[in-house]
Amino acid sequence: MTLDSATPLAAAGPLAGGICVLGLAAVAGWAWGGGTLWYARRRGRWPSALSARLFTRLLGDRSPLTRLAIPAVVILPRRHH
Repeated sequence: MTLDSATPLAAAGPLAGGICVLGLAAVAGWAWGGGTLWYARRRGRWPSALSARLFTRLLGDRSPLTRLAIPAVVILPRRHH
């Protein structure tokens, strides 16, 4: 059997290219999501407004920012001179 007579298992075409692009987008999405959650837990804030909007709604009470202890802000009345 020579290489010329071997039948290819997959043909390189538009379908194969589309599957490859979708696979790469899925992997990049998982890396972005994981990195965003890591950053939020470590820094105490979302890295971008888009991440804040997407992940706060998606995670709800499981958001890493809901478990952080946020210092209270004390407002004192102004003294009049």
